[in-house]
Amino acid sequence: DLTSIATKLGIEVEVIPPFKRGRIIVKSRNIREYLKTGQIEKANELLGYDYFICSRVVHGKALGRSIGFPTINVDVHHQKLIPKPGVYAGLVELDGDTYPSAISVTLKDKLIVEGHILGFSRDVYGKAVRMIFRHAIREQRHFETMELLKEQIKKDVEQIRGIIQLNFHSLSNRDQCDSVGQAYRCFKPTI
Repeated sequence: DLTSIATKLGIEVEVIPPFKRGRIIVKSRNIREYLKTGQIEKANELLGYDYFICSRVVHGKALGRSIGFPTINVDVHHQKLIPKPGVYAGLVELDGDTYPSAISVTLKDKLIVEGHILGFSRDVYGKAVRMIFRHAIREQRHFETMELLKEQIKKDVEQIRGIIQLNFHSLSNRDQCDSVGQAYRCFKPTI
């Protein structure tokens, strides 16, 4: 074992017990498994921060825009582990501001990661963004009609609004917040 080899070489070894969060040992294998199975809250707990991906905004099919929920699509790096396909409550950092978002991970012909930024409709193609995954909402599923998809997205967005709890009236320091994006800096929601 490593200790006996080090001792033979005159190297002092200190064995450190496994680091735990709660009753779970923090191991990259456990974190990867939580991400692959969509258990984002557990992955975040072991990481000690919210899982995120950084990328650039790319053109998509504009399906979300056509049904009233414009999204930003991001270029997914093939070496970055992406959470299980589904819908997540999250945040998008863009141009120094942070926005509450509905993040969708879809796997059809290829992997697609897109975010509907709540209350946002600017053109941001080519911009760098960070998508932060905070809470799993539901698994990805197929909808028979566009109307059924639209109704489900409405429900998802309302649920995410409730989770993020972005309510300017409840901010004790709301006068310091001069935009929706900067509001998150003033009020960090608990999920």
